[in-house]
Amino acid sequence: MVLPAWPAPQIGPDEARAHIQPYIPASAVTLRTQVEIVEVPVVVRDRRHQAVGGLHQSDFSVYDSGKKQEITGFSVETFVPGGNPVPAASPATNARPSVSQPANQPKPTSAARYVVICFDDMATEGASLILAKKAARQFVTTALAPGDRVAVVTTAFLARTEFTADIPTLLALIEKVQPNSHFSDDAGMDCPPIKAYEAYLISNHRDSALLQAKVAEYMACAGGAVPNASQTVIAKSNAIWERARENSKNTLRAIDDLVTSLASAPGRRMILLASSGFLTGNLETDEGELITKALHAGVVINALSARGLYAVVPGGDASESRPVNSGRGARQARTAELAVQNSQESAKDDGMAVLSSGTGGMFFHNNNDLLRGFRELGMVPEVIYVLSFAPSDAIPNGRFHELKVRLTSADHYTLQARMGYNAPPKPVPIAPGPPSTIDSEMMGSDILADLPARITWQPAQDKSGVDYTAHIDLSRLQIPVHQDRHARKFTLVAVLRDAQGRFVAGERGDVDINLTDANFTRLAAEGGLHLTLTVKAPPGVYSVRGLLLDEQAGKMVTSSQEVRLP
Repeated sequence: MVLPAWPAPQIGPDEARAHIQPYIPASAVTLRTQVEIVEVPVVVRDRRHQAVGGLHQSDFSVYDSGKKQEITGFSVETFVPGGNPVPAASPATNARPSVSQPANQPKPTSAARYVVICFDDMATEGASLILAKKAARQFVTTALAPGDRVAVVTTAFLARTEFTADIPTLLALIEKVQPNSHFSDDAGMDCPPIKAYEAYLISNHRDSALLQAKVAEYMACAGGAVPNASQTVIAKSNAIWERARENSKNTLRAIDDLVTSLASAPGRRMILLASSGFLTGNLETDEGELITKALHAGVVINALSARGLYAVVPGGDASESRPVNSGRGARQARTAELAVQNSQESAKDDGMAVLSSGTGGMFFHNNNDLLRGFRELGMVPEVIYVLSFAPSDAIPNGRFHELKVRLTSADHYTLQARMGYNAPPKPVPIAPGPPSTIDSEMMGSDILADLPARITWQPAQDKSGVDYTAHIDLSRLQIPVHQDRHARKFTLVAVLRDAQGRFVAGERGDVDINLTDANFTRLAAEGGLHLTLTVKAPPGVYSVRGLLLDEQAGKMVTSSQEVRLP
């Protein structure tokens, strides 16, 4: 994980971005592409949203890209809070499953679950966040299944996605979550007050009546005729919408990073997003790409509206008093706002609804019982049916295969199931090419020092691996200023090898900085930029090698050392 070490609240959301992925040298890569068995966990729920038991193999049909498949494996897991998942029907039988199991029947461990509780602190106000945190605390205390591994993160500042089953640790992480007013979309009670959704409508030329009403209100609160009033309101709307859009893009990027982190988890993977909602107008492509990535990675996104049950108050509530609340301009603005209030509130939910439905998840909204929401979204269902099939005529072409699971009966139940799987392309034998520059340096032993930077190593604080930190002296790094921004991309790579020189683990982080001139100057004076990459490994003695590459300049720093993990 790359963790920029700076006073985060002073850095804008568009000034730094880090992308983390495992690093494996080309010589250590082994590919397995054949899809032999596809496993499809299915939850069946009734109209009260309760999990339905008592079904068997003949009640299900599975379709792969529209073609019906033969179900070759079938099992049922039942779960009672505080107990282990229990198989209730073997793959070879269609016996009616039972909730209880004989005392002498072994209770096998099911696939581990990796759950990320993600608080959208950029879009959730303080009161809603307090209620969401309370529900999350009760959830991790009372509703986790044995073997669950949970991480707690926020969208504004993604820290290390550390999974743990330790309840006190999770409670402490939840307690630290705070709203980030730095990311507020709206412009408060300025003249004229414009909400983010109103700015979206005006900026994208979707509501001329609203624009004219805001112009009239602007002239009223400004005390009379104002030159270029329409252009001023449009410019202000553009700025507000661009800020809201960037915040929403950051939220989607944060979820994208979580999908990347979860993709390699050895079990079932789920993101539980708690948010008051964010606008996704003009971001349909970003959402579609994120959904496709989550489907390919087998990650389900469940979403919870932290606003709870809300009602649209005509004209706004008492907290929205205006600098001018009388006169023709204000009345015209109120009339125009009333016309968009309903769609304004629902628009905030659209992004979460699309992400959850698109990945096979659920969206809990318009309900004040947030604890119930956390339980329904995050708790292991009482009954899970696991269907397996061997894909017939599955061509290894790298394409995504859409899955449909249906009930053969006419019962009015709803189903939750994975929406597809990826059939990787069959590898084409090719002659090995020359290693990349990074691979060459990581396999070498030379020490390079072409940048004003140094590399240090130490065991991670939790003893789970090795921390590799690149210390970059910004005061000696020549980064041209363009439109008051210092932009640079750095690549960090760290590798651990055992005593025999065999590859053990590696991580790569790509960090884009786009610092304002003020923040660049401040960081340069405060000691520069410090970027940390953690490589997980069991106790032992390792030969470590690290690299820092300045992508634009093509210069790098390397380091080799021996590190002992206790």
